[in-house]
Amino acid sequence: MIRRLVLCEGPEDIAAVRALADGHFGWDSSNEGASPEKRFLSVGEERAYNLVQSDVLTVELRAVPGAKSAALAAHFGDVLSNNFRDGQVEHVAVLFDPDTDTESAEFARLQEVIDAKRGEWQVARQQTQAHVAQWSFERRPSDRVTVHAIPWRCSGPLVDALEDAQNLERLECEILTKAFPGLTSVVARWINEMRDAHGCQPTWKTAIHLWCALVEPKQSTATFAERVLHQQREWRAHAKDALSRTTLVDDLRPLLGR
Repeated sequence: MIRRLVLCEGPEDIAAVRALADGHFGWDSSNEGASPEKRFLSVGEERAYNLVQSDVLTVELRAVPGAKSAALAAHFGDVLSNNFRDGQVEHVAVLFDPDTDTESAEFARLQEVIDAKRGEWQVARQQTQAHVAQWSFERRPSDRVTVHAIPWRCSGPLVDALEDAQNLERLECEILTKAFPGLTSVVARWINEMRDAHGCQPTWKTAIHLWCALVEPKQSTATFAERVLHQQREWRAHAKDALSRTTLVDDLRPLLGR
């Protein structure tokens, strides 16, 4: 059995990864007719979902509660400790929102965790590209684990009142802006009105709540990412176009490829 693990920041991220798994890697992650092994799992406060392909491959998507930077890195450290001891997982990924931080800052945090947890495992290879980092470790040639740090990114335009931050919500907004060009000004106006009336700084998550209220008012924002990235047929071409201008699909291939 091949096992892989993707750690992310919340249920919206799990929904988004499931959408990418279905749309780009040929999975069928729907709950309809799902076997007992293919389901949402509750592990303490964590939220997880297993993608299962018979007895050959399992990919666990795990959302870590309150996971931002240090919290996500700490949970990642616990996973590494267990995995370096038991060798259960071949690939571990940390999928994170850089927000206004740099990817290199998150890579440095994860490097500190790796150095503290790897024990007898030796670094076989370390590679950092423009937006992605990867570490490979081994104890012996047949005992290997690869760790991936992957940020959510997009190349979409800014909204005047929002920060220049990189995250899942900005990627969704790019897709929705292309799918509903006539509503973009409505969302921008609401964001500006919220900022001016309440003196607050709206975020890209604020924008997603507004988009959801406009185009899918009966949907939860927890599942909205899944519909934006794959389930809604009318939006798929825009999702594919937005993703083609990032390396996200290629970055996730070692985790979701079959």
